[in-house]
Amino acid sequence: MTGGGMLDIKNDYFTLSVDLSASTLTPKEKDVIRLLLTGHDVTMVSRLKQRSVKTVSTQKQSAYKKLGVKCDVALYPVLIKRWGMRISSHTDEPQATAVNFNISAGQAS
Repeated sequence: MTGGGMLDIKNDYFTLSVDLSASTLTPKEKDVIRLLLTGHDVTMVSRLKQRSVKTVSTQKQSAYKKLGVKCDVALYPVLIKRWGMRISSHTDEPQATAVNFNISAGQAS
């Protein structure tokens, strides 16, 4: 995470970048959101940060309320729509595409 409210997450496959400087998130709430976005659950965040599960859960719920997130499944859509999160791919592999099926023959084309 960089200063000024910018949240950047990079791995071998993608980069997530969202500017949360206009939010009222505390540094600990931003850190919890960062770890959730990398795929950790509340229990793992509590272990990584050496905080109780209850504390991390409270920080998560507080951050969600401040960001306008109602549930876990809404985190990515809200960050994209309301906060302008950008996601870019780093892989050189071709993008997955839908396979066309020939229904009458039951074979993929």
